[in-house]
Amino acid sequence: MSTTLPARGGDPEANGSTGHTDRSTTKDPRPSRRSGASRHDSRTGVLMIAPAVVLVLVFVVAPLLFATVISVTNWPLVGSVQFVGLDNYTTAFTDTTFWGSVLYTLVFAVVSTALGILVGYALAVLVRSNRQGSGLIRTAVFVPYVIGITSLSFVAILEFRPDSGALDLIAMRLGLTQEPTAWLLDGVTATVLIVLLGAYVGSGFSMIILMSGMQGIPDELYESAEIDGAGRWRQEFSVTVPLVKRYLGLLTVMGFIGAVLAFTQFYVLTGGGPGDDTLTVMLYVYNKAFNDLQVGYATALSFVVVVIAPALTLIQFRVMRDD
Repeated sequence: MSTTLPARGGDPEANGSTGHTDRSTTKDPRPSRRSGASRHDSRTGVLMIAPAVVLVLVFVVAPLLFATVISVTNWPLVGSVQFVGLDNYTTAFTDTTFWGSVLYTLVFAVVSTALGILVGYALAVLVRSNRQGSGLIRTAVFVPYVIGITSLSFVAILEFRPDSGALDLIAMRLGLTQEPTAWLLDGVTATVLIVLLGAYVGSGFSMIILMSGMQGIPDELYESAEIDGAGRWRQEFSVTVPLVKRYLGLLTVMGFIGAVLAFTQFYVLTGGGPGDDTLTVMLYVYNKAFNDLQVGYATALSFVVVVIAPALTLIQFRVMRDD
């Protein structure tokens, strides 16, 4: 007597199926889990960037909008505020003192940036080989940058004073002057001293940046240039300078922007004098805001500077970019 066994659920022939699973009736839970994880990651990302967004809105966007409102008013520090429209900007474009300060600032920026990079490059060449005493030179040169321009400007006031200043004593000992000289009361000498002070402070930073680029140049390149008959100076201009071009470009842009925004050393040493001979654009904006109490006009001048500085930076990038 034969017994017929019931067909198993997994036997395709017994079930009358063709061997293919009906996917339409089977739900894969993985997509929903995946979409849930994606939403969780998105929320986590939003929460992570939320503090930065709040800080940007509070400390960048809101002050910028507020400054825009101020620039179209008279906004005195004391008194009522009146809307003046674009009058502040119209006055800025006809303000000869302002444009004179812009021209002086640009000349100062070019000279001080070039001198700082040249001194920094020479120091980088001196200390890049790690010979004995290089570490001490690096530290001594970099210390003024750490101290800062503000502190050194107050020290410079003492050193540039007539009679008691070190500069005056040295100049008289060397026979350069016969009597005490008020160095900061002449526009040319004051500018020269401020440029030298800036080079003294900033050359350490330039040295470190350029030295890091020089130490990454393989020695084989110098050996090949020497075999080809290139001397020391030729190796510098043919090997070193092209390979640290990006570092030089970085220092040029940073130095130029810093010089355009220079304020502290001029405020401490000369106050823009004598007359307007050392008046920088930022010092002029400061005087308009806090001496003349014309905050609205000073804010409009600041926006003009904000337009000029990036435009000059773009020109620098255009000039220095690789073809």
